[in-house]
Amino acid sequence: MASEAIRTSPPGRFRAEEHRRVVSKVISGMKKLENGDVSLCEWAEYASLSKFELISAFKKLTGIPPMAFHNAEKLEIAKRLLVFERMRVTDVCFEIGFESLGSFVSKFSCCVGISPRNYAKAMSAVGFTGLFVQALLHGKPRSPKAGTVIEVQFESPEAHDRPSLITAVFPRAHPSGMPSDWRFVPPTRRIALFGGGLKGYCLAAALPLWPRLTELVNFRPVLIGRTSIQPNLDKIRVALHPPTIFDPPVTLAVPALFCHQITEVERP
Repeated sequence: MASEAIRTSPPGRFRAEEHRRVVSKVISGMKKLENGDVSLCEWAEYASLSKFELISAFKKLTGIPPMAFHNAEKLEIAKRLLVFERMRVTDVCFEIGFESLGSFVSKFSCCVGISPRNYAKAMSAVGFTGLFVQALLHGKPRSPKAGTVIEVQFESPEAHDRPSLITAVFPRAHPSGMPSDWRFVPPTRRIALFGGGLKGYCLAAALPLWPRLTELVNFRPVLIGRTSIQPNLDKIRVALHPPTIFDPPVTLAVPALFCHQITEVERP
């Protein structure tokens, strides 16, 4: 029966389905701590694809290369170890498969928005839910001036209640590092206004009403959406959908959006 299904399926459709299956298999492997040091060649062998086939399939399904996805998953594990296991930065570095402390700190700071040490300090020692609420109330950027506005409209599936959203514009499709600009969108609103001249990708992610620490450490939104944004546009739509295994992890730390608040954490 399986061989008959393969023969009767259009070749392109079967290949697309096979790529979804093997990329899903690879992503599941990337989420495991013991696979932190697996190389691109080893992932390709695991998927029974060439390196170039794996890269192509990953980019088509996730929007980013496989090792960028793997690094994002490793940093998600690092965040959990720093906060919940209270491991030292050096120990976390080698535990997740980095060979150099410097490269780990650099990668973490670039993708998460703050250093591992300051991230652990902010999330563990401050009682971050309070800081989170304070930052939402006092840290929102000012509305753009008239005449330089991009209006972003959000569309939620009918089966979902209107959530609070964080929406941000990133220079790349991968939601990591400090965004070019961001907004908090309460449930009573379905639009956000950005200043003109921005370009890249607009990401929107649903927030829990009262986020728990675990939900802030590993930000897994119930709804997510993204679309390209160009400086010549004055209105765009972002369709929200439940995330799939192919959506890259939102490595951006929530506190990275509130970097002016993090300075309070660093004071003795």
